[in-house]
Amino acid sequence: MDRLTTCCFTGHRPRDLYTYESEETVYGKVRSAVDGAVADGYTDFLCGGCVGGDFLFADAVILARAARPDLPIRLHLCLPCRDQAVKWSREDRDRYSGYLEVADSVVCLAEAYDAGCMARRNRYMVDRSSLLIAAFNGAPGGTAYTVRYARQCGLRIVSLLDRPTQESDQLSFL
Repeated sequence: MDRLTTCCFTGHRPRDLYTYESEETVYGKVRSAVDGAVADGYTDFLCGGCVGGDFLFADAVILARAARPDLPIRLHLCLPCRDQAVKWSREDRDRYSGYLEVADSVVCLAEAYDAGCMARRNRYMVDRSSLLIAAFNGAPGGTAYTVRYARQCGLRIVSLLDRPTQESDQLSFL
């Protein structure tokens, strides 16, 4: 995997992701950003595999791969811990299992959840990428941390949500 052709994603969980825009609107922006990344030569897409934005991103990568069989578009799941889905709904666990089946690779950074596993996963993805697609509404938490870290690492950042805040004021918006 070449860092120059690798893109990662960060985004909120559903309760924060759809605060200002509908799921359909956010998904359309994710699809557009993934298609734009593919057009720019990105072929490897790193996804954390969590409920919310990560699911939308995985779906968009899978659709881009189906639409462009001539390109080596790969979905890589970078999981914070092996048991991340244990408390999810049945529907979310089933959807997650589908991603595990179609991913080109799966990396698991810890056996069980611990206080730092999400941040380690986010750093892992940023450290291997040159582009971050962010569904970030300015709320504090893991997505804000990942955007800050990506900025410190010099990644190009594309923000998808229309709610620029102090944290997101330097990002490019779709």
